Amino acid sequence: MQTSPYARYAPWAAALGLIALLAAAGIYFVQGQFGTPVQVALVIGVVGLVAGALLDTTGLMALLGARQTRYGANSAVALLALLAIVVILNYLAVANPQRWDLTENQVNTLDAASSNALKALANPVHVIGFFSSDAASQRSSAETLLDRYREIDPNKLTYEFVDPYADPIRFNQYSLTRDATLVLVSGDQTTTVEGFATESQITGALVRLASPAARTVYFLTGQGEASLEAGDSTSVSQFAGLLEKQNYTVLALNLATTTTVPSDARAIVIAGPQRPMAEEDVAKLKAFYDTASNVALIVMLDPSVQYSTEVTGTARPGSALTTYLRDSWSVLLRDDVVIDIPNRLRTSAGENPALFASESYGSGVATQDMTGFVSVFAFAQSISTTGALPTATITPLVQTSAESWGKLDIGALSAGLIDAAAEDALGPLDVAVSVELPERKVRLVVFGDSDFATDGILSNAQFGNDRLLLNTLNWATGDETLINLTPKTPTSRIVTLTDAVTYNVILLFTVVIMPVSVLIIGGVVWFLRRRHK
Repeated sequence: MQTSPYARYAPWAAALGLIALLAAAGIYFVQGQFGTPVQVALVIGVVGLVAGALLDTTGLMALLGARQTRYGANSAVALLALLAIVVILNYLAVANPQRWDLTENQVNTLDAASSNALKALANPVHVIGFFSSDAASQRSSAETLLDRYREIDPNKLTYEFVDPYADPIRFNQYSLTRDATLVLVSGDQTTTVEGFATESQITGALVRLASPAARTVYFLTGQGEASLEAGDSTSVSQFAGLLEKQNYTVLALNLATTTTVPSDARAIVIAGPQRPMAEEDVAKLKAFYDTASNVALIVMLDPSVQYSTEVTGTARPGSALTTYLRDSWSVLLRDDVVIDIPNRLRTSAGENPALFASESYGSGVATQDMTGFVSVFAFAQSISTTGALPTATITPLVQTSAESWGKLDIGALSAGLIDAAAEDALGPLDVAVSVELPERKVRLVVFGDSDFATDGILSNAQFGNDRLLLNTLNWATGDETLINLTPKTPTSRIVTLTDAVTYNVILLFTVVIMPVSVLIIGGVVWFLRRRHK
């Protein structure tokens, strides 16, 4: 076959075609779209390759007949088949999206309460995120979180991002003052979330949009109760902060300075009074809960041995509050100290027989999703019921093990004699119970301990005390939608080497033994190959 006089131009045409195809692929990779530059480069590439083939048909036929060409063609077919399989798998993955959260605490999965809060909205929510370039990390975190909400129902939540410096008019429209702010708009209602948005903050904002009415929780003061102000490990500031994130207004209340309980009280919390409540203050509580509806009372009462010098042996001082709980709510606080040896915890000071953990919960709504969470109590007292309220629903919330008991003899306990005596109640014991009066939707939750709600214990993310507190209060106030909505904290796994010998062994193995072993193996292989040549 005669060679074409233009054959010498064939390699140049083919090279131009290959370069154009590579340019098309590069442009598409950078721009992410099949635009005009990509199309033009693709056409030039195809035309160049075709022209190269037509200009030198003799060389093309010789190339196609060569053995290496056949091998190359087989490889090309295999590569194309592999690419086709990858494309098909990617298409199936996009068409049928699936997510797996492999983190220990499921930190990348929305809680059921968040799903319920979104589904319960009467109107869709549009989220406007105001983030400048300086807040790129906050924007990325917010976008990831908002995408999880959209996976639940894309019709209920949409979002957009706006640069506040590029559009200051829109930024000022919502009276904003800070960068990195989310504005949630639903109808004529708006609410905001600032900084690094968390699931609890966004879901709390959704609840505020669905229920814009204020919900006030009062913490009693005046009898040495735990402080709302952060200061030491005995305050309940973290508990109050969790409530505020869920749209509760948290206020302090001293009954000695008022004649009645405020009418806007959704719940009253009595957190570990260190002195007995005055009878007139208890009378004010009784008058309020005897007539109010859709309200709650949360009582966290430590055994009197923690604050009273009148406790000797099995004798106990009188208390107007415990009498009220017994006569009006059928709840009897035994005023003992729970000893739970199988579940006792060890601290830096050694084992404390009165410090124990529990993962045994009742079947009520407030604790139905506490499975797998451990609650910690310190110097708790056990609780029983009298059965004097036939219309009330009484539910155990937290229980101790069957091998526990409630120690009544404080003198023996102080002397280190913790074994169960004849007068001690035997386990399993209730350390938290709930009571509901369905006719008026009045609910009571009683904990035989207040230490479990303090900052010293809530600061430990491994414990489920925060979840237990929020669950029970949300149930008590009738906000079951928010049950189990607690911040998720990734569990930190830190290896601390305090033993010098262990540290040196690891250093020797990684820095010396492993590299030397590789060199020795390489030398042996080289020697054996050289020997067999």
